Amino acid sequence: MRKNDATFENVISGVRHQLSDEGVRIAETPTPFNLAWWPNSPSVTEQLLSDYGVPSGPKQLTEEFDAEVKAIHERLDELGHVPEVAKWQKTKDQNARRMYASLNQRAEALSVWEHIAFPLRRRGDVVFRISAPRDVLGGRPLVDALHVDDFIRGVSLQTVRDKLELARLHRHLSLWRLAAGAGAAAVLFLVLA
Repeated sequence: MRKNDATFENVISGVRHQLSDEGVRIAETPTPFNLAWWPNSPSVTEQLLSDYGVPSGPKQLTEEFDAEVKAIHERLDELGHVPEVAKWQKTKDQNARRMYASLNQRAEALSVWEHIAFPLRRRGDVVFRISAPRDVLGGRPLVDALHVDDFIRGVSLQTVRDKLELARLHRHLSLWRLAAGAGAAAVLFLVLA
């Protein structure tokens, strides 16, 4: 975001007020939600189908996604945010410039959505993960589904793996600190001797 008024904080507050649910699906600060556990990434076929507007999930989730992206887009406009224009988009044609500005604004709205919207949604016993489409020309969001029990099992297993990896890394860090301390002591001894 280039303009000072178009900070994540200002965008988030405006989007939260604009949505019908008071923005409970919007985070308070930007977060890399794409790192949240999920068993697989969207397949190439799913990505290609989303580019052509083929729905991949419940209509309500697509509508929520569209409302969120629209609110972000409008908030960026309200804040006077002007997206950067690529060199190849620079032209004297006024209509083309407006079109590129709109496409770039949508691309930025999708990017902001990926940082502030919770992509996991629960409907009954199913957890859905929404991913932004690759195509800014109105592609549909990618929606994957997982039974809530499978999701809880997968998150639990991943949490255990993460904690074990953190413990292993802490042990390695302690060993390197010990080696660095011993090396510093040896250098100090050699210098003073």
